[in-house]
Amino acid sequence: MTVRNPPILLYRGACPKCRVLSRLAVLASLGSIRREPIGSARANALNDAYPGTHGQLTLFIDDAATTGWRVIPRAAGHVLAAWRDRLLRIADPGSRREP
Repeated sequence: MTVRNPPILLYRGACPKCRVLSRLAVLASLGSIRREPIGSARANALNDAYPGTHGQLTLFIDDAATTGWRVIPRAAGHVLAAWRDRLLRIADPGSRREP
């Protein structure tokens, strides 16, 4: 999976569990997923660009927005791809693959 822009996960900043789970997603993805609290300027700009995502858990990957429970398998797929890419770079240090 080649990602042009880093995926962005919008989460509820007022929810302690949401904050922890979003941090875990970032860590599991080896830092390739970025997170933004819902209501931030960047989150509002993304929500304006993708109608129907306001106030929801949303994962933006490239030009696609995934909302609700579908975020979990989509993020898991991205995490697996990030780990695969990292392991391939470790196995072939002469390679210059993009992260």
